[in-house]
Amino acid sequence: MKLPGQKDIKKMLVWALPRLPPAPDGGRSIEHMYPDIVRDLVRQYRLETKVEWDSYGQGYASYVDAWFYRDQPEFRSPAATKAQKDFVGLDVLFCRLAPYYVMSEGTKFWHDRGGGGTMPGYTGVDEFPTRAVKDLSEKAAVFLNAQGLVRLSKVGVSEELPQEFHFDTNLVDDKHRLFDALFFWYD
Repeated sequence: MKLPGQKDIKKMLVWALPRLPPAPDGGRSIEHMYPDIVRDLVRQYRLETKVEWDSYGQGYASYVDAWFYRDQPEFRSPAATKAQKDFVGLDVLFCRLAPYYVMSEGTKFWHDRGGGGTMPGYTGVDEFPTRAVKDLSEKAAVFLNAQGLVRLSKVGVSEELPQEFHFDTNLVDDKHRLFDALFFWYD
């Protein structure tokens, strides 16, 4: 396996886009608008956020990973300590290649020496075990759709990719899916 090159990505998008719901402006990328969209979402719903704009500092991610939460009891993990912040939150992956996004619940923790959290993946799409995160996802989806983005569901990104589009990505749980054509990362 290998990483997809620019030609491979274009070929994969030609295959993928007709399988997705129609997007405004012919499905052109609106990546340049993501900072404003994230800022406005945070302001509108009084959220805290951690955003990975830079492909986790290495490799290439075809998405921006934006995680939203509130510093309130319903978002705090029972595992949190005084020295460690530990929260559940709403993870939104904004596709860099086209105006699509997916949502899931994710956790993050941090302390003086570092931190970590869940990595996004197909299996987590549309999974919201925490009521506060589910409620936030519903509000955020209305807001994001009004910005011209199109939310993709787990069912909508479940189709398996043809063998010719299989490539190395740290996010594949099992089979390469339409999800992986839009949301991939490899370091």
